Amino acid sequence: MWVYFNQIRGGLCVPLFLFFLSTSVWPEVGSGQEEPDVLAEAGLITLAEVITVARENSPRVRAALELVEAARARESGAGLLPDPNFQVGVMNLALPEFSPTMPASMSPAFQANQRIPLGGKLSLRSDLARQTTEVARHRSDEIWWEVRTEAASAFYQIYEIDEQVGVLERTLDLLGDFQAVARSMYEAGGGRQADVLRANVEIARMEAEIERKRAMRMASAAHLNALLDRPSETLVPPPALGPLPASVPDRAVLRDWARETRPALGGLREDVERAGTRRSLAEKDIWPDLTVGVQYGLGRMAGELKSMGGAAGGFSIPLYAGSRQMKARD
Repeated sequence: MWVYFNQIRGGLCVPLFLFFLSTSVWPEVGSGQEEPDVLAEAGLITLAEVITVARENSPRVRAALELVEAARARESGAGLLPDPNFQVGVMNLALPEFSPTMPASMSPAFQANQRIPLGGKLSLRSDLARQTTEVARHRSDEIWWEVRTEAASAFYQIYEIDEQVGVLERTLDLLGDFQAVARSMYEAGGGRQADVLRANVEIARMEAEIERKRAMRMASAAHLNALLDRPSETLVPPPALGPLPASVPDRAVLRDWARETRPALGGLREDVERAGTRRSLAEKDIWPDLTVGVQYGLGRMAGELKSMGGAAGGFSIPLYAGSRQMKARD
């Protein structure tokens, strides 16, 4: 299995294969997996337990989910009109003494203005906010894929090292028997001293290899603990290998799965659509925005205090279109 991993390392195949391996999606596997509580009592750890802890504890996953919620919170306001503007003041005062003696003067005066973007810009901004949320969601799913793949890889690496250490320890026992036999034969005069020395060297070499593997196991356990947001010295029990697929899918199948289900690719497709929406919005930004307003105030006419009103309309002027709107199109 690890030979196959080394052959396909570097593309989409490895994370996809580990992801599906961690979900146990193949129906043709055996059914001899122990129950989680039995494994816990036996002091073992399963891949399902690792994945569950990673989902709950990973800071990267939590941060990505919070970014999705932050993007979703912006959706509701993206398609709304800009906030209206309210002003309080006086109008039509006689200058230079600022006296409200003119017939049409209003003191005080209240004015409210509302800017209205034209050309469907509000709809495009709403679409842009929705697409931004989708991009963030795909990126969040992709981060979960990455964390899950790294956790599965560390899990299988620890399993591999534990199995190697077991083989080395059994080999060390055999070398010890060989050493004892060689020493006995040498003491009885029927053996060679070179055999005893060779046995001693092989035992020392095997002990050094076991210590090296144990150091590798400690490093892999620390890496797994980091993925699970736990202290590096937290004990990682021996992994219990669950059912594996009866056969490994070829690269074409893995690529098809990646094309259909990989969040990174879905996010890139959504990003392309978002870029198109931005382009459409840039093309319409040169359209003037309409501004409407109403006025109300109190003024004197013919010596009497009366309510007075007014209305106004206008539009923005793209005075710097060459340096702003047209550059946004570019």
